[in-house]
Amino acid sequence: MDDLSIPLLTTSLTTVTVDTVAVAPIQRGTPGTLTPATLPPAPLLPPKPAELPHDLATCHAMILQLIEQLGKTQQDYVRLEHHLQQLLRRTYGRSGEKLDPNQHLLFTEMLQTLQAQVPAEPATAADTDTAPQSERKGHGRRKLPADLPRKQVVYDLPENEKPCPCCGKVRCVISQQTSEKLDYEPAKVSVIEQVQLVYACLNCETEALNPQIVTAEKPLSPIEKSLAAPGLLSFVIVSKYSDHLPLNRLERILGRHDIDISRSTMCDWMAGCAEALTPLYDLMIEQVLLSKVIHTDDTPVDVLDRLLKQTRTGRFWIYLGDEAHPYDLFDYTPSRSRDGPMEFLEGWGEDGVRYLQADAFPGYNFVYCGGKVIEVACWAHARRKLYDARTTDAARSAQAMAYIRLLYDVEKQAALLSPADRAALRQAVSGPRLEQFKAWLENQQAEHGGSVFPKSPMGEATVPEPKAPVAGAVRVPHRRRPGDRQQRGRAGPAADRHRPGQLDVLRQ
Repeated sequence: MDDLSIPLLTTSLTTVTVDTVAVAPIQRGTPGTLTPATLPPAPLLPPKPAELPHDLATCHAMILQLIEQLGKTQQDYVRLEHHLQQLLRRTYGRSGEKLDPNQHLLFTEMLQTLQAQVPAEPATAADTDTAPQSERKGHGRRKLPADLPRKQVVYDLPENEKPCPCCGKVRCVISQQTSEKLDYEPAKVSVIEQVQLVYACLNCETEALNPQIVTAEKPLSPIEKSLAAPGLLSFVIVSKYSDHLPLNRLERILGRHDIDISRSTMCDWMAGCAEALTPLYDLMIEQVLLSKVIHTDDTPVDVLDRLLKQTRTGRFWIYLGDEAHPYDLFDYTPSRSRDGPMEFLEGWGEDGVRYLQADAFPGYNFVYCGGKVIEVACWAHARRKLYDARTTDAARSAQAMAYIRLLYDVEKQAALLSPADRAALRQAVSGPRLEQFKAWLENQQAEHGGSVFPKSPMGEATVPEPKAPVAGAVRVPHRRRPGDRQQRGRAGPAADRHRPGQLDVLRQ
């Protein structure tokens, strides 16, 4: 194979030159030796002055090429720096998305102008009586629940201290000082001895007839022929799945009571309980699928596999019903494919319009194909990307967060209203603010004369996908549907499930 001569472009920050170098044919080397294919790239050396072109048009072309290359390099640097900051924050930083309060001072006039558009509605007496208490907990010691059982312990003076040291007469009680301490009684393990009485007719027995023996029935056990009573099974279920205590720790906990129950036995108990509770689970599925609004999310979980040296990743899916069907359902799939939501939501929405609040996972797209299920986006996801863009574009990030804050302020006021009044307030105030926010975001894009490029962190935050909440058309028609799926993904208490604290944005 002959030597090849190819042009070599040598660049620096200010110069470009074209040389011709000879490339030797690549030879197969011995293991551990460097060949031309494995050699590191040679450093770019500045050309000599005599090698610079003298043609003005060529110089201009070189300058334009260098400026373009420098711009791409700077964009790559900003993007990599942004990803590095995100990685460091997720690894070592805080999870909260809070901006510096001084950032909002830059937009004080805008906030005051838009905030003045919210109509102030006086609270009626009925609203005052039914208004929920503030969720913010104060400082200091909190009062203990009044429904807890209380045991009074009275501390009295010894008999020799009751006489008055002045006159010698016995002093009387004039008041008392009361304080409370919270105590805990450890769990107790007991044995339920089930005795079934057996009855027979002695008269028939003496006459050599059928004695008519009958045995009293005992309640059915969740797991037949099992040692565990319902209370112990409930304790193991709550400890393992709510308190995340593995079965080997529960084995040691029961061992402190001199009870020897292996973890394999408790594992069999959990399988038996799952089988016994299947009819109830199926009934809850039927109820959730009757909901007009469903919130869903998925989370990864490590799964032990004896065939692998390491754990594999499975998925838990949560489905939350609406106010009329307040049930939280979990479903498990071995992977994050669309098979999970496709099987669970199959046929949902065929009899009317439904609303599904989820993230931008493509596995949900089949649900929206028929047009009966409307996609509800999540403000928490949109806000998170805008918050992450603060490291490269602090001013626009803070202003975008200020717009979102105004939407949440409306929801704080709407929380005390009836569903009809809440919908009217959203239409009157939140709708125009969303349109204004959308127009501001579009004006920032480079294609509309702005300075935000699509692949910049701020560009990815404003138009990450076609169905992003802040990029698509918006409408706010519903009375109860919340717009922030962050609390839904946590599958919190029923009181937090449907609180009207956020705004919903839908794709049209």
